[in-house]
Amino acid sequence: MTTIRDIATIVGVAPSTISRYLNHSGYVSKETAEKIEKTIAELDYHPNQNAQNLSRGKTSRVGVVIPHTKHPYFIEIIKGLVEAAFDSHYQLQFLPSHYLKEKELAYLDSLRAKAFDALIFTSRNLDISQIAPYHKYGKIVLLEKTDSPFLSSISIDRQIGLSQLMMFLKKHNQPIKHPIFLFTRNEKSSATFTSTKVAYESIFGNTSSFDSLGNISSYEDGYKATKHFLGDKTIDAIITNSDDVAVGVIQYYQQQKKKIPLVVSQEAQISGKILNLPSIDNHSFQLGYQAFHLAIDSTVKHKVIKSKFLEKRY
Repeated sequence: MTTIRDIATIVGVAPSTISRYLNHSGYVSKETAEKIEKTIAELDYHPNQNAQNLSRGKTSRVGVVIPHTKHPYFIEIIKGLVEAAFDSHYQLQFLPSHYLKEKELAYLDSLRAKAFDALIFTSRNLDISQIAPYHKYGKIVLLEKTDSPFLSSISIDRQIGLSQLMMFLKKHNQPIKHPIFLFTRNEKSSATFTSTKVAYESIFGNTSSFDSLGNISSYEDGYKATKHFLGDKTIDAIITNSDDVAVGVIQYYQQQKKKIPLVVSQEAQISGKILNLPSIDNHSFQLGYQAFHLAIDSTVKHKVIKSKFLEKRY
């Protein structure tokens, strides 16, 4: 196996000169650089990436903890991350968690072991108090609102779009009295669930029934979930968590030849635009795009993107 020392001997320079050339860490004359480049090509030499990382103290890798890719919210975040990283010298490493705390802890331990320069949590199950101590090992970015002095964050102000949605429901030409909400996670630990419930109660009051179903992320989930409430004729609106889910709901109603109640979506996907479904645009692409830039920024920053309710899609 060819080593730096072998190249140095052939070129007639010190091994440290070869290291400077490979790591771009100091001056190397043009003539010497050309000789080194020619020798490297002739010997088909490839630097040991791990050794270079150790030498620089940097990996040029950003880890992205992502629970799943079943929901378009996460797909759009990934698109934004990839777009932002494309013109940089950083690589993205996607780390599936399925909301398992032991997985999330393992990725934090990898940050401590210098496997990445930074870690982005697109969503999490660990408490922030468990994540924050790891900031000393690398940059950590959360895709949620936090005022932590150690963790950067970028979040969607969902309350704006959700409040606009609730007012739309209340002022609808046939005022909505019994909506049902579909979530990926319909539990208090979910920021989306909590934000939606708060917005609903602020407009309809906390004595109104807040009915919801969870574990719904895809078209298939929406289609299957509709079976559970199809027979409830009091339901006059279905608030889904994506356009694809909304399409699944609508198709099931159509196949059963039942009257379709008001259907509202989120994420502003093409599938819902074709049907002109009211939707909330959470700007997920921008969320991912800006999260990457926060990850490679040495300072702690907190940013917020405003959501928007789209009553009409054309």
